[in-house]
Amino acid sequence: MSDATTLSDAVSSIEETANRKTNLETVDEKVSTAERRVERLSSDLDDLADAIEELQFYRRILADAFDGDVPAAVHSALEDAKNAAATDRDALVEQLRDESTTALQADIEDTTDSVEHATRRVKKRLNDQYWSKWDERISSAQELQEIIGVHNTEFANTIKEIERYIKKHMRDPEENASNVVSGWQKVTEQWEQHQDLQGMSAFQETHGLSDEAVSVVQQLSQDWVTLAEVELNVLDELKDIPDLEAAVTLEI
Repeated sequence: MSDATTLSDAVSSIEETANRKTNLETVDEKVSTAERRVERLSSDLDDLADAIEELQFYRRILADAFDGDVPAAVHSALEDAKNAAATDRDALVEQLRDESTTALQADIEDTTDSVEHATRRVKKRLNDQYWSKWDERISSAQELQEIIGVHNTEFANTIKEIERYIKKHMRDPEENASNVVSGWQKVTEQWEQHQDLQGMSAFQETHGLSDEAVSVVQQLSQDWVTLAEVELNVLDELKDIPDLEAAVTLEI
């Protein structure tokens, strides 16, 4: 074998090795790019899953705790999410090979935005139609308790529990929706058992109080009332109500 042939073979071998190294480096680069794309897709899907979980929580609170109508946007968003997460493995591999996952990422991000928008709609409906009204009921019940004195400890505890559900449990997607709903049903059953203590209007209706008697009761929450200021018929009304016994302070 001549030196020329040997040199030529050596050059060819070096070129072949260099080409293999270049190809391997290109493959490694593509693999790294694909891994980054997969990580990004995985992160986007995690964000979508979190958004769906939050939406489902508030949807359950609206539908199951209050029997409220769920906005159409919720059903549309959940259907979009189902479609966005339905890309099969082969299709994903093909997109990674073609380095064309941008459209899939955009679709997932748009779907996440849609789910979050639906969540805001549900929370607004909860607040406007249910939470705010329960805030008013709680306030009325607490005011009545202050007026007549907290004799009914059971109902006072029920008011606090109702308030915890409205202000805390129902606003925390980290909680289990089924547990929140079942707990809410129990505490509202306790609430209904004390209808006469839910506010001054209910108290007046239950005990058949006149407007004059109610006016006296409301004055008692601020100061004392002299005997001369109260009609005898009003006194007769008040003395027949055990819940007012400690609240009525009259001076001759």
